[in-house]
Amino acid sequence: MRYELSYIIKGDLEAEITKEISQGLVSFVSGISQDTKIIIQPKAQELAYPIKKQTQGFWGALEFSLEEEKLSELEKKLKETKEIIRFMITKKPVEKKKKKKKKKPAQSQASERTRQTTELLAGKKAETKEKVVETKEEEKQKPLSQKAKKEEKVEIKDLDKKLDEILGKI
Repeated sequence: MRYELSYIIKGDLEAEITKEISQGLVSFVSGISQDTKIIIQPKAQELAYPIKKQTQGFWGALEFSLEEEKLSELEKKLKETKEIIRFMITKKPVEKKKKKKKKKPAQSQASERTRQTTELLAGKKAETKEKVVETKEEEKQKPLSQKAKKEEKVEIKDLDKKLDEILGKI
C-alpha cells in the first residue's frame, strides 16, 4: 500500500537537531519500506493551537510504500520518539492508468462541435417560438369569464352584501 506520513517535531529544538530527527525518521522508514519519497522537508511553522504545550513546530511529510504488517512497527517508533509531538499516517489512493482514446483530427472535432451547437440552438429557438404561439392561442380560446375572474378583485364589503342577499332569500 502507498502511505503518507505527516509529522510535527517540537518547535523549541534547534534546526540542526530537527534535521537529524527528520533524517533518522526517513532512514527508518526507508529501512522498512520499498519506496520512500520526501514530500516536504521539515520547516518551522506556528501551530494553530497548542499541542503538548508547544505553540511552534517543524512540520514535514513523507510518502512511502509499506506492507500493512509493518505499519504498526512504524507507529510504535513514532510514539516512542519524544521530539515528535503529532503524526498522521494516511493511505494514498491507488492511481489507475487511464485508457487513451483515439482522437479525431482537431479540425474535424471543432467543425463537429460547431455543427452540434448550431443544431441545438436552432432547435431551442424553434421550441420557444412554438411555446409562445401556443400560450397566446390558449389565452384567446379561454372564455372571458375565466379571464375576468383572474383580473377581478373582490372587496370584503361586496362579499358581505352578496351573502346577506343570498341568505335573506332563504
